[in-house]
Amino acid sequence: MAIKEKVRKVLVNRQDKQYERRLAELTLDHDAWEKKREMTDGLAGACNVRYFGETRGTQAGISEVPEETAPAGSPSREGEADAVPEEIPEIFCVLYSDIERFIESGELLNCEDGEIVLFARKEGRLSSGAAALIYTWFIEHPTGRLVYGDEDVVLEDGGYDGPYFKPDWSPDTYASAFYIGSLFAVRGSVLKNALMHAQPEELTAAQKRARGKLLAGLPDALFLKLAIASGGFKRRHPGKQQEFPIGHIDEILFHLEEGCDLFLGRRFPRDAVLPSAQFFLPMAGWNTQAGEDLVTIIIPTKDHPDILRACLQSIRDTCDDAVPFEILIVDNGSTGYNKLLIANFITKYEHTNGLRDIRYIHKPMPFNFSRMCNLGASHAKGSLLLFLNDDITARSPGWLYEMAVLARRSHVGAVGAKLLYPEIEEIQHAGVTNVRLGPMHKLQHMTDQVSHYYGFNRGIHDLLAVTGACLMIEKTKYEEAGGLPEDMAVAFNDVDLCYTLYEAGYYNVVCNHVCLWHHESLSRGLDTLDLEKMKRLAGEHRILMGRHEELYHVDPFYSIHLNEDEHVSEIAPLYEVQEAEELPLGNLSHHAEGLAEYPVDAVVRIGVEYADSMEYWVTGKHGDAPDGYYIKGYAFVIGADNACYDRRLLLRRLKEQQAADGTAVEVPEVPVWSVPVGDWYRPDIREKLSDQTHVDLTGYRVRIGRGDLPAGIYQLGMLVIDRTSRQRLVNWVANRLTIPEGPSTQEQA
Repeated sequence: MAIKEKVRKVLVNRQDKQYERRLAELTLDHDAWEKKREMTDGLAGACNVRYFGETRGTQAGISEVPEETAPAGSPSREGEADAVPEEIPEIFCVLYSDIERFIESGELLNCEDGEIVLFARKEGRLSSGAAALIYTWFIEHPTGRLVYGDEDVVLEDGGYDGPYFKPDWSPDTYASAFYIGSLFAVRGSVLKNALMHAQPEELTAAQKRARGKLLAGLPDALFLKLAIASGGFKRRHPGKQQEFPIGHIDEILFHLEEGCDLFLGRRFPRDAVLPSAQFFLPMAGWNTQAGEDLVTIIIPTKDHPDILRACLQSIRDTCDDAVPFEILIVDNGSTGYNKLLIANFITKYEHTNGLRDIRYIHKPMPFNFSRMCNLGASHAKGSLLLFLNDDITARSPGWLYEMAVLARRSHVGAVGAKLLYPEIEEIQHAGVTNVRLGPMHKLQHMTDQVSHYYGFNRGIHDLLAVTGACLMIEKTKYEEAGGLPEDMAVAFNDVDLCYTLYEAGYYNVVCNHVCLWHHESLSRGLDTLDLEKMKRLAGEHRILMGRHEELYHVDPFYSIHLNEDEHVSEIAPLYEVQEAEELPLGNLSHHAEGLAEYPVDAVVRIGVEYADSMEYWVTGKHGDAPDGYYIKGYAFVIGADNACYDRRLLLRRLKEQQAADGTAVEVPEVPVWSVPVGDWYRPDIREKLSDQTHVDLTGYRVRIGRGDLPAGIYQLGMLVIDRTSRQRLVNWVANRLTIPEGPSTQEQA
C-alpha cells in the first residue's frame, strides 16, 4: 500500500509540473500580447514622424517611428533593381508641452490641407507602428477629421501593463473625464480652421482654468475645439450602420510612462460632475440646466403596496422644487384589497418637493412591461418620461435633476442611473454592454467601493443601452423610437428601445454619480429560476437580435479587446490565443454500449455556456450550420487535484416516450458519443474557486462537424479520467445540443 501511494505521489507531481508548463503556455498577459503585436506591426506599412522644432528626429521621451522598407507588393519587392521606391509618408507631431509655443510660432499657417498633425505627451513614446496606423486611418476615412487611440503603461523594466482599451467616440464620457489621454491626431485643414481665429491668450486662459481642474490643460482645451469643429457633440446621422464624427483606432498607439496620470488630472468623478461641464458644455451647444420641463415618473406595479410605498416615499424625500414632476402609477391587476391600499396612501401623499400630481391607472391585464409603460406614456403630461420599477428606492438628493439635465440634450437618447443592491454597495447596473451572445450587465455583483477599469463605474458614460428599471427619455424621442416593443413583454424591451435610439443617431448614457437601490425583480421573481420563463427569455432575445442584426457582436462603447464572456462580470483585457473558428474539429468516439460502468458522481461539476452552431456564434443567425457546432464551458472535480484529469465531453441522444400518466418525457438512449476537450485558461473560475486545486485550466472548447452526429437532441455531460489512477467519473447536465438533418462538414468542404 505504501509503495502504491509513493508511486501515485510521483505521478501526481509529474502531472502538476506538466500542468504548470501548460498554464504558462496558455497564460498570455498584456506584455506578451503587445510585444507579439509589435513583431507584426510591419503589416501597417511605413510612416515617418517629423516633430515640431526639428526637421526630423526624436524629441524628449518620444521615440520616432523608424523608417521602414517599402511594403510587400511595391516595385522594390518584385526584383526590379532600378525601381524608384515610393516616398514614405510623414506625419507632423507636436508635444502637449509645446502646444502654446506651436500656436505662437505661426507654423500653423504652414500646415497643408493634406497634412496629418499628431499631438502627444512627452512622458512616454509612440508604440511601434502607431504613426502608420494613424496615417492609414486617415487614408481609409477620407472624411475623417479627428482620431484618438488606445494606450498602455511602459514599466521601468521595459514591460507593458495597464492597457486602456477605450470606447469609440463618447461625447458624454469626454464631458466627464479626459479619456482621450496621451494622443490624438487631426487633419491639418481642420486644425487650421479651428485655430485661425483663436488667440494664444484664449488657450492660455484654458490652462489657467485647468489649475482649478476645470480642464486638463491645453491638450484638453485644444481637443475640445477640434471636437466641436468635427461635430462631435451633435446627434449622429440615423442609420443601421453608424458613423462617428470622431474616430477611434482600437490599437495601442502610445506607451505612457509609469506613474503618470493618463487623464491629465480630469478623471471620472465619483459623486458629482466636475465644474468643467459648466465651462465647456455651453461651447458644445449643450444645456447645463434641467429647465422647467415637467417629468412624468411612470411606475408599473401589481400587488406590492408596501414596495410601492417605499419607492414613493424615497422619491418625495430626495426630490425638490428644482424639477417639477408628476407620478403615474400603472397597475395591471392588483387585488381589490391591495388596490384600496394603494389608492388610500396615494390620496394622502403630500404634494411637496416638486410633486405636481399623482395619478393611478388600474387596468387588469397579463404582465407586459412594455404595454404598461406605453400606457403610462400615453397619459403623461410631462415632456420628460422616467420609467421606474416599483422596487427602486432613491437614496440621495439631486438624482432626478441630474438625469433631467442629460435627457434634455438634443444628442441624448435614453438616460440611466447606477443601481446598487440594497445595503451591500454591490453593483446591479452600470450600463448594458453588448457582448457576442447579447446584452449583459458588466460589473454586476462587484463592489462599488472601488473604481473599475479606468472609471467605468464613475462619472457619466455613453453606452449602447441602459436598463428600463430606471430610464429617462424625452417624450418626443420615445415616440420617435416607437415606444417599448409590446411583443417583448418582460425582457430586452428596454435594450430594444436603446438599440433603436442608437440606430437613430442618439447617444444613450448612464449616470454613475446618480445611485439608487434596486431590489432586483422583487415584484416579479427571477427568470433564471423557472424553465418556462427561461424559454420566454430566449424567445425575446431572438426577437431582439433579429431586429438589430447589425449589432450582433458589436458594441462601439465596449472595446473588442475586452472580455466578452457573458458569465464574467469583471471588465478586463481579453487575450485569446485562438478564435473559436480556428479550433480543429473534435475527434468523436462512439460508445455503442454506453458508459454505464462508470459511476455518475456530483463531484464532477459542469458548466455549459454555449452549445449551438458555429454559424450562430459567428453571425448571430441560425441557418443550416455549414461549419458544424461549438460547445464551450468549464468542468472540474470538487476536492481533487484537477491537474491529474483528462476530460471528454459526452453527448447522448434523447428520445421522447409516453410516461405512465400519459405525459411525454425525454429518455436517454444507450449509445454515447465522446470527444476530448482541450484546456482553456479561465481566471474567472480560478477566482471563484480559490479553495480548489489547479482550476485555472478548467475551461473547455470543442467543435463538432456538421453531420458527425446523427440528427437529434443531445444531452451534454462530462467524463473525467484520472491519469494517476483508474478512477473514471461521469456527470450529466440539463443542457441540450440540437443537431438537425444535414450533410457532414467534410462533404460541405
